[in-house]
Amino acid sequence: MHLFSHCQRWLKEAGEEPNKYSWLSFQHKLRNAVFTPIVLNPKYRPEESEVVEVDGNWHPNSWRWPEVKVPDSTTPAEKLWVKPFLEHLEMMLGSKKKVNYLLDLLAYRYQHPDHLKHPKPHIACYFYGLPGMGKGTLLKVLQNVFGETAVRTAADQKELTGGSSVDLWKRTWLVVEEVDVKQGSTDWNKIKGFTGTTSTDAAMKYQHVSKHELPAQLIMFSNSPPTFIEPNDRRFFISKFEYDFKDATEKEQHFKSYYQWLDSEHAYAAIAFLLKHRDVSKFSLAAEAMMTDEKRDICALVRDSVVEAISAKLEITEAICFIPTDFDEIWEANGIKPSQIKHKLSEAGLRKNASKRYANQLNTNQTRTLEIWTKPGWTLQRKQGQPATLLNTNNGKTMPLIDDAGYRGFWQQQRPEF
Repeated sequence: MHLFSHCQRWLKEAGEEPNKYSWLSFQHKLRNAVFTPIVLNPKYRPEESEVVEVDGNWHPNSWRWPEVKVPDSTTPAEKLWVKPFLEHLEMMLGSKKKVNYLLDLLAYRYQHPDHLKHPKPHIACYFYGLPGMGKGTLLKVLQNVFGETAVRTAADQKELTGGSSVDLWKRTWLVVEEVDVKQGSTDWNKIKGFTGTTSTDAAMKYQHVSKHELPAQLIMFSNSPPTFIEPNDRRFFISKFEYDFKDATEKEQHFKSYYQWLDSEHAYAAIAFLLKHRDVSKFSLAAEAMMTDEKRDICALVRDSVVEAISAKLEITEAICFIPTDFDEIWEANGIKPSQIKHKLSEAGLRKNASKRYANQLNTNQTRTLEIWTKPGWTLQRKQGQPATLLNTNNGKTMPLIDDAGYRGFWQQQRPEF
């Protein structure tokens, strides 16, 4: 029955009344018609036709051309005037260097929309600041310049962990409008994983596991700085997005002028022209995100609150060996989840040794599986049939494991195994 509408159209084109005919009247047309079977699983293919072939099957193309067209090179200069856009970005981001970095990201994706030939940069953006500073307006600019189908939005990060969350990443940009992500959470793990890859095997709601393309780059908006950034993070470009206006009148005048320009006939076309013709030949896909003052300060705070507390404890104890539960008071005081503990211990310079079954040398009937971490400069050596020893990697000296105060403490106190 899905052919019925086609048959009606053919008859109308022939000047006949479709309702006067039975299905028998259509047979001669059907025998001579060629139809393309469509798999109702859309693919995202920028700058291609509405139906695309992928691995021998035809799929609807979820991408559509943006209504904003790039002007040609002979367009008068006044129609390519983009100064209000650049000035607004510099005010909100705080420096031309950050503006240029953001423009390079945008221009690279605009000039290389085919994510199969030109994979996305593994960079995400996090912009935070007071409400009313134009973060939503930046989203509007992306939607107009790249096209509505190139930008997906999510109200908050919870939408990123739903059953069909991979669908959100099947565009050029994914914008989360209000973010509150905690390090080590499911939200954070998915954001980190999807930012750093171009495809994944996942099961969408009511479907089997299959491979999904992830061409989208993530842009996150928030009123507050991020709390999930790790000290050695390479993925996130972090910046405040606000300006300290003298008073409400100055702010009102700025945004009134900026919005008037955006509402003009040529504003979005001028931004499109800028992105299309910006030189991105030196843009490196392998480079880490730009280090900003905001990101540097946040990383320092993360290290100070947890890693420094661990380091301080190491300095005041003679013990060489530790187990994670030795730092329970630090985990509890800082809200550290079990999934974050190993990372924090490594950041403090502790060395993880393979989990083994140990016998209490003071009471050989007692055994425990221990995940022993050794102080910086020490490692644990075990040879079959011989007592375990500790090796100082700086001077080569050794000492029996049983002589370490930390190791003896494992047996003298009743502690849950980690």
